[in-house]
Amino acid sequence: SPRLLQAWLVPLLGSNYVPAASDPSIVGLEWTLRNTFNLRDAFLSPGRLTIEAEGNLYFLNPIFVILPLSLLFLRIRPLTWLLIPAALSLLLILLPFPFSNPRYLIASLVPLTIVALHTVSLVARRILGQERSALILIPAIFGALIPTAFSLVLWTREVDAIHQFIGTMSRKRFMETNMFLEEYTTLVDIVDSELPADSRVLLLLESRGYYFEGDVIQDNAFTNWPWLSSSSDDERCLEKTDITHVVVNNMALYYFFAGGLDPGLIRWERWAEFQANCLTLVHLVPPSTRRAAAELEAVYSVYRVRADSDPLRTADTIPSSSRDSLQTP
Repeated sequence: SPRLLQAWLVPLLGSNYVPAASDPSIVGLEWTLRNTFNLRDAFLSPGRLTIEAEGNLYFLNPIFVILPLSLLFLRIRPLTWLLIPAALSLLLILLPFPFSNPRYLIASLVPLTIVALHTVSLVARRILGQERSALILIPAIFGALIPTAFSLVLWTREVDAIHQFIGTMSRKRFMETNMFLEEYTTLVDIVDSELPADSRVLLLLESRGYYFEGDVIQDNAFTNWPWLSSSSDDERCLEKTDITHVVVNNMALYYFFAGGLDPGLIRWERWAEFQANCLTLVHLVPPSTRRAAAELEAVYSVYRVRADSDPLRTADTIPSSSRDSLQTP
């Protein structure tokens, strides 16, 4: 319904209709960058099952390799009450939605962990007897904690854990030391403190819009640029809208293209012309020292939408090397 889409499309396109020239497959394009759920990736490479950066930590518990043996103990009713509903829950999620994010499986994984550990205990008693079963059970418990321990070590090493624990860290300091928020926090500071108060900012490939004080148009479904470039308004430099600035998430762009996304699907071949005709680069947010993709000179690029009286070329105050880095990775 156009009425339902109005609040979404009008700020971006000046219309409540999706451009006829747009490719319908761009809705949900992030699904093309992840594998369907499979045990190999779930145990060894969980990052392939989700587009989230923290998805690299979603390792499936190694204790689950013992689960097939639990079928030998179905006569034990507590195990059956835990195993069957958990298995059915997994099937109800993964069969219709094979690209599901691993975190959606947590409700099923909790009872399965209990079943797996109890199965280890039962097997250990049969092999070594009651008194010596701990020789198997204790290592199994520690093995089950490996994914959690890995995440714990990583997070406490990368952040100021002590001040977070005792509650003496400010919100701003928390964001500045968070590995997933560091550059985003810098972007928020730039937009809130250096852009005019009445600015309307269009975000491209950035779905987060929190902490901005002014008006921003988030890119929740990563469709802002494909839809904009499919309309005629990109040629008129957003004159139908009140958009004054454009922010591009270069890290997301790098991630998508490195993951095999076809640039043509999001019409990125039109970006260079739009940038040259309509935008002036005013700020760059460099990557943090922890960022692995050091070849990116800017995680975010902030542009001002030029008025008709502005020069046609990007401001000379921005180094040419930085401008070059903003092309397709």
